[in-house]
This record gives sequence, C-alpha cells and structure tokens, in this order.
Amino acid sequence: MAYLIFKQVLQISRATDVAERGVAFEWEVFSQLGYAMPACFYWMLLCPIERASIHEARPMFFDPQMQGVKRAYDACLHSLNVTAIQMLVQSCASRQGLLIQHGCGCDHSLAQLIPGSAEITFAFESELGRRKAITAYLWRCWNEYLLFPLGVHAKSLAL
Repeated sequence: MAYLIFKQVLQISRATDVAERGVAFEWEVFSQLGYAMPACFYWMLLCPIERASIHEARPMFFDPQMQGVKRAYDACLHSLNVTAIQMLVQSCASRQGLLIQHGCGCDHSLAQLIPGSAEITFAFESELGRRKAITAYLWRCWNEYLLFPLGVHAKSLAL
C-alpha cells in the first residue's frame, strides 16, 4: 500500500459533503507524524471520503469496499484506542469540526466522522514523547493484526 498523494486525494472522494475537511485534518496528522506511521494508517483515516457521506457509518467487515484491506485497517483503528496518537488525531480532526467515532463489534463503523462542536487540544510534550507514542502505537498495531485470527470473533467476521 503506497502513501497518499494529498493533491490527488480529493479526486478519489465520493463524499459530497465536507470531504475537504477530512483531507485537511489528515494532512495535519501526516505533517506531524509523517512516514513514521504506516501508509494504511492514513488510508484508514481517509476511507470515509470514499462513501456517499463522510458521516455514514459502515460495518467494515461486511463492506464489499473493504475487501483486502479490512484486517490492516481494523488493526490501525483498534491501535488508536487509548493512545497519545488518538489524542493527536482527534485534536487535528476537531480543528476541522470533526471527531472520529469507533464502536467495537460486528456493527462497528470505520472512522465515522461526525460534526464536532468543541476543539480538542493536544500536543506531544517532547520529541521523545512523540517517538514513544509512535512506537507504542506500532507495537499495538502489529499485535492487533497478528493476533486477530485467534480471537473468538474472527470466525464470525469474514476475514
């Protein structure tokens, strides 16, 4: 999976509502984390612009558009849970009036963006803190990706 070319991202957008805000927050995240994060992390955050509306909730595991990427996207999404990387992502999204919601289980939606009414402010205290947060995120991501087939729910969620 290749990294995004931000100048071309809006060309793939199917969303007719505020897709440019989704791309703007994504650019801000990329400008702070860059190539330290895997390409699928950025694609996972942007996939709502491939829907009719960025606010549309979709169960990733049963979505035909997610075939071939859902396991990697799911690992990236679950790795955001309770991490400093999630705080950074939500901070960038909130500046565009958006928040990312994620529910667990068969009915969860992937990076559903909803209008936000408040801004979240977050910044890493130091470069060391930034590197530690990225390392922790990547370890959790690999754990999520590699151990997913062993979970009791794996058989019911068409991998």
